[in-house]
Amino acid sequence: MDEAAVLAGLDGNRALLRDLARLFLADYPKQLAEIKVAIQSKDGERLRRAAHALKGSVGNFAAPRAFETARQLEVLGKSGDVHAAQDVWALSKASCRCLPENLRS
Repeated sequence: MDEAAVLAGLDGNRALLRDLARLFLADYPKQLAEIKVAIQSKDGERLRRAAHALKGSVGNFAAPRAFETARQLEVLGKSGDVHAAQDVWALSKASCRCLPENLRS
């Protein structure tokens, strides 16, 4: 996460960053679980929607790796290539787990 970029986008408002972080930390495990269910059920549209939501969430934190993996999942869901999404989901899961460490500090 590029904290300086995030704060610049929030006009330096650390309280807002803490609020966004709290919301993200509460929500991202549910988003990852929804992506997993979509992949397991081979539901491309469900995958697209869940990945889009995750992409929006991580986009708030200037975290390019997490954003890119979520974007890839969204594209795979849109194309219906749910099988290929399994590997990308593992990367997305790992990249999102790095964010909470940064956000809790």
